[in-house]
Amino acid sequence: MPKILVVDDEEDQEELIMQRFAHKAYLREYEFIFARDGLKALQLIKEHADIDLAILDINMPEMDGLTLLQKIKEINPVMRSVMLSAYGDMSNIRTAMNNGAYDFLNKPIDMNDLGITIKKTIDEVNRLKETARMQDENTTLKQKSSELEMQVLRAQMNPHFIFNSLNSINRFILQNNKEQASEFLTKFSKLVRMILQNSQASLITLESELEALNLYLEMEALRFNYHFTYKISVPKDLDIELLKVPPLIIQPYVENAIWHGLMHKEEKGQLDIEISEENNHLYIKITDNGIGRKKASELASKSATTHKSMGLRITAERIAMIQHSGGKVSPVTINDLVEPGGTAAGTEVIIKMPVLND
Repeated sequence: MPKILVVDDEEDQEELIMQRFAHKAYLREYEFIFARDGLKALQLIKEHADIDLAILDINMPEMDGLTLLQKIKEINPVMRSVMLSAYGDMSNIRTAMNNGAYDFLNKPIDMNDLGITIKKTIDEVNRLKETARMQDENTTLKQKSSELEMQVLRAQMNPHFIFNSLNSINRFILQNNKEQASEFLTKFSKLVRMILQNSQASLITLESELEALNLYLEMEALRFNYHFTYKISVPKDLDIELLKVPPLIIQPYVENAIWHGLMHKEEKGQLDIEISEENNHLYIKITDNGIGRKKASELASKSATTHKSMGLRITAERIAMIQHSGGKVSPVTINDLVEPGGTAAGTEVIIKMPVLND
């Protein structure tokens, strides 16, 4: 309920306002408090931080309305003030308006005019509050974005992937397989360089993202002796050189599909990444024919599950930041695929994010 402070040294002003407003249902929505002078009003303003509107008589003892107007601006910038003045006192009214008063009324007060002025002023206060709330949310989002970016820089490259890649290079060398060792090392160095370069920007082209993803998939397929095949599908009319995405937004879900779905599959697996655009949104679908989430959860070690959960959570939060959902609507949908007989047939992940061109 909007709270209104009326500051007037006339003794009958409080009774007059309360009597008139009590007869109109829509005006009973307001809570009124009263003060007879500026000093008492200042005390009430400090005690009641939720006062929305102050109706101030310009000429009062102890502290006049113009001085109180200045104090209000310092204490509560969102509160709005309406000045009361004798008819024809345009000099004081002009001073008040120049010093931030929202509106003014002449005495004796016309109660219909007062009701209209209150409603108009309360609407303005509500607008200011909403603007302030949105600014606070934007500030919070920016802070959260910065925190997430720092987390991402630490979590972008799975330390296990780096360690295992170096072990694979070492294994090729020990097997005197110089060609594969050289090929793997070339791809590994290029991928690390791309990740470091991409980490400098909050958004990169979809083309660059898919190039890094393809390098990662080539290395994983080679490292696991081509235990799975993969395919990245992009429509010919999709301008991947123009579209922008956060760096390494797809890789965590692809890594999860390989490590927790395909690697536990006895026969050769298949991984498909499909990119599409619809209704001004970019869709990225990652499908594997692995063992499914239930079986993977049973097999996963505690440490692996912790790392996986953290990496996927951070990535989902990064996407949510882009679409400003604040966590209310998940930008990532995960579906369990099943055979007609009910057995697990893999997992489908769908990432949805707004189309970004810069």
